[in-house]
Amino acid sequence: PPVQGTGSQGTFYDRIAQDREILKVVLLLTGSIQSAKNMCNGYLTTFKEYEWTWKENIEKKYQEFKSTDPSLDETESKLKEFVAMESKVEQLTGQHQISALMLKTGSLAQDLKGLAEKWKSCFAKELHKEAFNKLEA
Repeated sequence: PPVQGTGSQGTFYDRIAQDREILKVVLLLTGSIQSAKNMCNGYLTTFKEYEWTWKENIEKKYQEFKSTDPSLDETESKLKEFVAMESKVEQLTGQHQISALMLKTGSLAQDLKGLAEKWKSCFAKELHKEAFNKLEA
């Protein structure tokens, strides 16, 4: 078939597009990259359950919790949720391999643990303030 493009040789793209081996390798590479992208997106869903920790406002959530007039058991249960989250985050591995990629998630896990501690300490601090005020009254 005649070579398209300018000049007697055609463009670089035209010459590459006619080589079946190159086309085969490009298609395999494209498929492999798309597969790795899909697996990375799948792995990211691991962290989806924690997104509330950085999206929500701690003080606002505490006020919402407080407005339900929680019992001591409910408050203790809420604090235990944060402790459980910390434990779960600690179990996340520091790296995850997907095809030829090695995703290093250690710092992300540390930040998530820090956020869990922040939520726990804020709720505990507010609870402590309320209990102190009730004792003084």
